[in-house]
Amino acid sequence: MREGAVAFLVKPVNEDELWDSINDAIKIEQRQHPQRKELAEIEARLAALTDDQRDVFRRILAGMPTSGLPTIWTSVCGPSNCGDLIS
Repeated sequence: MREGAVAFLVKPVNEDELWDSINDAIKIEQRQHPQRKELAEIEARLAALTDDQRDVFRRILAGMPTSGLPTIWTSVCGPSNCGDLIS
C-alpha cells in the first residue's frame, strides 16, 4: 500500500466499508501520534546540540567507556548544564 493509505476502496463504495476504513485510520492515527510527537521532541533536542556536544554524543553511542566522559562532557557544556541536555 502507498504511504498513509489504510485501505483501497473500489467505487461504488459500500457505506459500511467506508466507515470501517475511516475508523481504522483514526485508530492508527491515535496509536502513532504519541510516537511521532516523541520523535519530533528528540529530533529538536538533537538539533539544539552544539558541534562539541554532538561529538560527545557520538562517543557515547560508539561505546566510549563512561569513565572518560565526565571530563569531556564538562569541558563541552560546563558543570552546571550537562543534565539539561541528557534528561
